[in-house]
Parts: sequence; structure tokens; C-alpha cells
Amino acid sequence: MDQWHYALDYQVSSTDTDAAYEYRPSALFVLLQKTITTHAKNLGVDRDDVLSKYNCFWMVLRIFVHLNRPIIWGENVRCVAISRRPVGSRIYWDCNLYIGEECVGEAATIWVLANRKTKRPILLENLPELPTENPEGAKDITVSRIEFPANMEIQDQRKLYYSDTDINGHVSNIRYVDLACDAAELNLRPYGVFLQEITMSYVGECFAGEQLTIRRGKENGAIFIHGSGPDQSDRFDCKIVMSSTQGL
Repeated sequence: MDQWHYALDYQVSSTDTDAAYEYRPSALFVLLQKTITTHAKNLGVDRDDVLSKYNCFWMVLRIFVHLNRPIIWGENVRCVAISRRPVGSRIYWDCNLYIGEECVGEAATIWVLANRKTKRPILLENLPELPTENPEGAKDITVSRIEFPANMEIQDQRKLYYSDTDINGHVSNIRYVDLACDAAELNLRPYGVFLQEITMSYVGECFAGEQLTIRRGKENGAIFIHGSGPDQSDRFDCKIVMSSTQGL
């Protein structure tokens, strides 16, 4: 495995799963981001590196995950991250998920490096730590903006607290996944139905003390979630596709 690939092994614990013994989406996002950030550290572009070298910080814009089947409590997951060649101000980090030799899922994530003072993205193509060509195994998945149906209705008014925040002082992007899954009412899904795809788009920051308005809609079998702030500014978007385990 060359420098543009990195693998992290993890055993799914009971704290990662829901009542169906399935890997919660937010816990899976933790694994994806831990794998990618550790890979970035190995490349010399982790949080501390980019702050000291470029006075910048990483922001994740979008994450897409597709699962071929549910991942279950106790299974040993290998997450393999692959950094694509950056284009402009964006870089994709892809991931493959394995249980033994079986590929059970994949992910594509988009990141930008923003100036600490202006919060504007910088060009990544000339950073010497990043690949100049797409490495073997890089995906061609494009994670586009989510287009919402017309029938979006208010599902919840959610106040945000200290426990929702992260090291940056704003609401964790992982927490948005939990909020989206709550709005999608995954706890009410029928037996034998699992979350097969989820796309998260991070639009704006949220802080403790604010209140989110969360809207939900459905179209062509997909569930759409939109979060907006007190001023109705966009904060996060989500699309969820459920599937049956029958025949898997």
C-alpha cells in the first residue's frame, strides 16, 4: 500500500450500534473521518500541519456513503482511504469498507482547505504533500448538491447545546448525521430494512444556543432532510435511501 492509501481496522462495538445491532450512520462517519484524518497526518497535512504551514484549516463539504449490506455489532471493519488528485480548491478522499475480503460499502468525501482569517478556500493543486495524479483505486464518484422535492415540511425545532459541539466550538458535522437520522425516523423502520445510502452536505456553521428548523420530504423512495438556522439560512442537507436486506 503506497502513501496515497491508508487502512484503519476497527471492531464495531455496542456503543456504535442501534437496536437492530446495525452500525449507526453517525458512528460510521466517525470511522471514515478518523481514517481520513490519520491519512492526512501521515501525508503531513493534518490539522496542526496545515495551520502551521499555511494558516489554514480543513472543512468537509459533502460525504456520500453506499452500503451493500448492514454492518453489524462485533464485525471487524477495515476502512481504506484513498486521496485523489486535488482539482482547484477541492480534494476528494475516497474510502472502501471491508469485512474480511468482502467489500461491504464505499464512500466519497469532499474537503477544502480554508484560510483561517478569511475562511475562504485556497488552491490545493500546488501543495507538495498531495498527489499530482489520481492513485490506483481512486473513484469517479461526484457528490453533487442535493435537490429537494417541493413537499418539504417542518419535522422538528431542535435547540443546540454544548454536547452537540466539537473541538472547533461549533456543532460537529457528525452530530448533523444524528439529527438527520432522527428526522428520518430510522427507529421506526420495518424489520429487514436498512440505510443503504446517505449523502450529507454541510452548508453553514451552527453553535450552542441556536435553534435549528428541520424539514423533511420524500420523493422516489428517498428521504430528504434540510436544516436551517434562526435566520432561515441553510445549515445542512441530507438525502437517505433505505433498502431491504431480503436477498442479500
